Amino acid sequence: MVVARHAAPEPTTRLLLGAAAPDLAGMARATVAPAGRPDFSAGVATHHRTDAVFHELAWFRGHNRRLVGELSERGVRRGPARGAAHVLIELLLDGAVLARAEHAATFARPWAALAEPDADALAMVPTEDHERWVDFLGQLTARLEPSAYGDPGYAADRTAGTLARRPRLAMTEDEQSVLREVADEVHPEIAADAAGVLATVIGAVT
Repeated sequence: MVVARHAAPEPTTRLLLGAAAPDLAGMARATVAPAGRPDFSAGVATHHRTDAVFHELAWFRGHNRRLVGELSERGVRRGPARGAAHVLIELLLDGAVLARAEHAATFARPWAALAEPDADALAMVPTEDHERWVDFLGQLTARLEPSAYGDPGYAADRTAGTLARRPRLAMTEDEQSVLREVADEVHPEIAADAAGVLATVIGAVT
């Protein structure tokens, strides 16, 4: 959403919702609406460009390899280690970005719309998914606090929760304890790099 905010001169709430749509629809096991208002579609496109740029950064690839190695060496199985490293880096980075007031304000606009689903939020998924989508959004906005991703323990627990939806990646309690330890260790470095990483991605996407 923060990148999308910089990709358009006057970003609408609908554009920011579009930027969030692919991730949220994936969490809900829904599909993104195949056609929508131009600003919503622009947000979806910005999301995909942002992901492509970020995942090719040497910064991300280096941290990802390092975390997979750290988790594996401490007894986390290969599949969960790879999944957890990827998700944890993103959540810790999100937390560091949202610690800035201007970025938190950008995120608050669409998050408020999701908490009280209206036509814009409903437009994120096909009509047949609307009832399930509204239920999902109600649960999501009640239990998640994105700004809390700056807390490495919270980010680690959310990472484990994300992986739990996929049986082959679900972590044991011991593996989750290791993940919390690693999150504490890598958090300061990821937080320190956040502004530079964000600037790099914004420059590449816009």
